[in-house]
Amino acid sequence: MEPKTGKITAYQNGTAVVTAKWKNSADGPYYIYESVTITVTDKPTDIPKEPDAACMESPAVEMTKERMAPNPSAVIKADQRGSEPFDVLKGIPTSESLYGNVFSMNYLFKSKFVNMKGTCTYTVIVNKTYNKTWTREETVSDGNGGTTTERIPMSRQVTVPYSYTVKRDFDYWKIDSLLVYEITNAILKNYALNPEIELLPADYSGPSYAASTNGRYYAPNVPASITAPSQTVPGTTTEPATPSENLKPLAEQAVAEVQVENDYLKFKNTVVINNPKVEKTAPRPGEIPDPEVIHRDVLYSPDNEIPNSLVNKKNQPSTGEINYELMSGNINDDNAEEKFDIPGINTVTVHTPVVNYSLVSDDQPHNQKTVPNMNRSALILERPFTVRMPTSGQHLDVGSYPGYGNRDYAKYYRIKQVRFPFDVYSEDRKQFYPRNTWIDVPVYVLDTTFCLPVWVDEGGYQVQFRNIAENAPDDFESMSRSNAQPDANTDLTYHLASDEVSVEVIGRLYDFEITDIADYNWELVFCRYKGSIAPTWISYWTGTKNIDGDKRGNFSQFTVPIRPGSHPLQGYKNVAVKTGYHFKFDFKTKGNMFGPRDGIRLTPTFDFVSKDGRTRVPVDLYYSTNQRNFIRIGSAEDQVKRFVILNDRMRQVPGVQLRDTAMYKYNRYGEIHPGMMSEQAYQEYYRDRVKFWP
Repeated sequence: MEPKTGKITAYQNGTAVVTAKWKNSADGPYYIYESVTITVTDKPTDIPKEPDAACMESPAVEMTKERMAPNPSAVIKADQRGSEPFDVLKGIPTSESLYGNVFSMNYLFKSKFVNMKGTCTYTVIVNKTYNKTWTREETVSDGNGGTTTERIPMSRQVTVPYSYTVKRDFDYWKIDSLLVYEITNAILKNYALNPEIELLPADYSGPSYAASTNGRYYAPNVPASITAPSQTVPGTTTEPATPSENLKPLAEQAVAEVQVENDYLKFKNTVVINNPKVEKTAPRPGEIPDPEVIHRDVLYSPDNEIPNSLVNKKNQPSTGEINYELMSGNINDDNAEEKFDIPGINTVTVHTPVVNYSLVSDDQPHNQKTVPNMNRSALILERPFTVRMPTSGQHLDVGSYPGYGNRDYAKYYRIKQVRFPFDVYSEDRKQFYPRNTWIDVPVYVLDTTFCLPVWVDEGGYQVQFRNIAENAPDDFESMSRSNAQPDANTDLTYHLASDEVSVEVIGRLYDFEITDIADYNWELVFCRYKGSIAPTWISYWTGTKNIDGDKRGNFSQFTVPIRPGSHPLQGYKNVAVKTGYHFKFDFKTKGNMFGPRDGIRLTPTFDFVSKDGRTRVPVDLYYSTNQRNFIRIGSAEDQVKRFVILNDRMRQVPGVQLRDTAMYKYNRYGEIHPGMMSEQAYQEYYRDRVKFWP
């Protein structure tokens, strides 16, 4: 059809309904519809006779209904639906997943049905023939010279056309517009969704409906004229007048009612507008069923993992939209798509938890301090120690923050790290870590063992730990400790949890040995022959194990205390050390025993032991001098001093140690000016003459 001319061109066989509408202005009041059915066929058809009528129709009543408000809503929550382990309003970690669920009307529609009312006006001619009869009288000669009256029958037919106007009202229903929309998709946006997800309908289809717009009226045809039964009109002696009658009932009978047919609409198996062909008045339409809220599985998208690239953020807003698309088969198309915002979607807080409740092993069995510091873990030089870095512990209160609480958080860790303020080795001593180096520890390793080098200074230290969440910023390495929260990052502005453990590095005193006893009965135990300085290298040790608990190789006979049975030579089995004889001993240290004022104080105690060995009683021991009697050893009056010469006979101090010590003191202590004595001379002096106070 040409829009401007209305010219219709047929291209193939078929039937089409063409509707023409006319308004005299945008608001009426005249609004005229007319429809015509055009059939294209290869066979000639009889052209129906146009009814002798003038028909006018116009819209009278409109029936409109619109459900274009979907009232959408949506939620974004933690998987799985119905048993959400986290409250996303309070917090959910990265690597966990979210689901989106949108609810809305299953379809939208706008409809307008128009009640077309009209009148067909017919001019009906009713012909009626009147047979008029009368008797005409004439005076005529009677043949006898007289007159007579002669009656002559007369008749005449007169056909009178009566013209009547007959009107036939009608009304039927047209679908002026029908727009039905189905769901195409929904979009949910949130920081945690990085940044959005699309929800496509599942197990869903728009409403089924079928419509046709063939509704129209059918004006009946009437004959050009009708003939009423004739009537005899008798007269007297003159022609009677032609009667004048009202024959309209005949005209009315001659004109049938206008037949009407609605448009047709079936919606979701319900006939909303039925289209039987009836006289005068077509059935009134029903209503399109209201839409319903979709099932919860229609727009549902689970398993949307929160990327571990997202840093912690609180109360991130959510937005959304749902889109509807115009279905096919609509009448008088409008917008092909309708978009609606989804209000009131909940916020989401991203909070990836880490905890830090680290420990350092306390090597108390090897702690030789007389008064151990119970507030610090003891680390012993040249011994292994273990750090424990669990991934479990208390975070936020699980009652207020579901999914957190006291549990294992390893899933959310990027790495664990420990930093020592002193040098350490790996357990196998193959890897050296300089002090103040952050050492990576695999997340799923609970305990890690290190070794403490011998050169670490004794004293108190703080070992630092930090556990880094998987979503920590890439520049976390440059962060100060203030960017880590102690124990747990309960404040989501932190991505690191820190801990600090107090330790004490402690040296060692070990390998105590008695190298000589001045009692002559013991001379050949330590010397190869009497008066010799050649040692037998026999010593009496504290036990049979070395510094780390491994067997030293000596027999239990050669352990202290020295007692009857300790003498190895034949005939001396029951010999003990007589009182009053000194003995020489040696031991080793590890730690800070290299300063000019460093030293070791040995404070002896004395006990009386009964003959059967079952009773041991602490006692005081006294001695006498030429100036005073009964001086208690260890008292303020005990001022007698004894000298120790390291290079003394049978002390068995290796010469290399004497030389190294002399060299160190000469070069480091600053007590000897190089101009006073050469290094070589000081070594000889140190070896042969230096005495030490015991």
